[in-house]
Amino acid sequence: MHTHLAAYILSGATDHQLGTTDQALDALTDVLLYGSGTSGFMLPEDCELIAAYANGEDLRSARIVAPSLLRVGYPAVVPAERNPAGAFTPYDPNLMDLLRNPVKLRRGERIVAQATPRISSSNFPAVVLLWLRSKMMPVPEGESFWLPYHVENDPTLTGWIWNLVTPTFEQTLPSGTYMVAGIDHYSVDGIAVRVASPGSACRPGALVMGDVRGQGGGRNHEIFYGDHLGSYGVFDTDAPPTLELLLSRTRAASQDTDNGMMRVVRLGDVGLAKRFCQ
Repeated sequence: MHTHLAAYILSGATDHQLGTTDQALDALTDVLLYGSGTSGFMLPEDCELIAAYANGEDLRSARIVAPSLLRVGYPAVVPAERNPAGAFTPYDPNLMDLLRNPVKLRRGERIVAQATPRISSSNFPAVVLLWLRSKMMPVPEGESFWLPYHVENDPTLTGWIWNLVTPTFEQTLPSGTYMVAGIDHYSVDGIAVRVASPGSACRPGALVMGDVRGQGGGRNHEIFYGDHLGSYGVFDTDAPPTLELLLSRTRAASQDTDNGMMRVVRLGDVGLAKRFCQ
C-alpha cells in the first residue's frame, strides 16, 4: 500500500445522522482495507496517518481510535469543519495536515473513527476521512500539465458509498506513461474523490469542492494540488484511470455533471505503468 484514502460515515441510521457523544462511524466499503461495514478498518500493514478531515452539521469534535494510540491518547481531528445548520463555508477546508509528524498505525489493529455533535441528540450527518500511507512515491521533476475533464452522471449515483465513474478528458494525451500528481474536482454534492489506476488497489484521493449539499471543502487545499502527497497513481494512455466519488445524497441519472482537472507528469513511453504499480 502506498497512499490510500479511507472514509467513515455514521452507522446505524438510514439518514446518516449523528446523535451521541463519541459515536463510532461506519467503515465505508473499501477495495483495499478489510473490516468494511463495522466500526473500523483493519490495516494490512504498518502505515502512517498523514492527513485527516471531519465534517458534519454542528459537529463538536471527531477523533481516531486504535489500541496502540493509548501510549499517548486518541488524536482528535483538528481543526474540524463545523458546518453551521447546513450553511456552506467557501474557504480553505479545515484539513489536519500530519505530513511532517505523521501518526503511526499498526498492522492488524482496528482503526475506528468517532464523532460528537455539539448539541446532544441533534441527529446531524457526519463523515471522517483518513489519508493513510505506507510508502511515499514522490513526484519526479519535469513538466506537469493540468488536464480538464468532466464526469457525466449516468447511471444513477448512490449517496454514502464509493461510486466508480469514468472521467472524459477534454484533450487526447500523447502516447506514454503518466503519473497523476494532483486533482481538483468539483461536485455539487460531493465529499471526496479517489483515483483508481489500473493494476493498483490503492486509492489516493482528495476532498471535493462543492456547495451546501456536499461535505467537502469550499475550495481546494494545497496538499491535494501540490507535490505533498506524492503520486496519485501511474497509467498508460491505453489504460487511463477511473475515479471513485463519495456523495452526500443519491443523484439521479443526468442530474448533475462533475468537472475537474487532473495534474499529470509524463514519465516515458507506454509500458512503464506496471513497474510503478508493483
